[in-house]
Amino acid sequence: MEFICQLKFVICDYIFSVFAVKIFDIIRVNEYISLNNEMGAHMKELAHVFKALSDTNRIRILKMLETRSLCVCEITELLGLAASTVSKHLSMLRDAEFIRDDKDGKWVNYHLNIEQTNEYIRHLLPLIRTWLPEDEVIMKDKEKLNTIDRNILCNI
Repeated sequence: MEFICQLKFVICDYIFSVFAVKIFDIIRVNEYISLNNEMGAHMKELAHVFKALSDTNRIRILKMLETRSLCVCEITELLGLAASTVSKHLSMLRDAEFIRDDKDGKWVNYHLNIEQTNEYIRHLLPLIRTWLPEDEVIMKDKEKLNTIDRNILCNI
């Protein structure tokens, strides 16, 4: 009888130790996954920011918005693209937090998001201002921007 009690004790002790090790392994795996998800979120955010910069038209929009706020009609005219395409570009820039929009009567004005809380954007916006100062396309865009009248473009 004593042998059976000892055997039960040994078996219970073994089961408990195996169970405890498995629980500990699960906790470690969950901590590892949590840490990787946290790092993954930061990497995804940074990739999202750079994806917004990966198109020449979106860069042109940012460079134009350095001059002044613009409506979709003005941006469409400057880029020579369909309004739906411009809206997609603006949506990507807004989602990445490069720009913000404000409604002003019939217009939605787009601005650079200079009061930025996103660390990546806060560091990139000042750099973007220094990029491409002598680029021919950017210079032509800024010249053309001076000749555009939103009241005529938007039929108001």
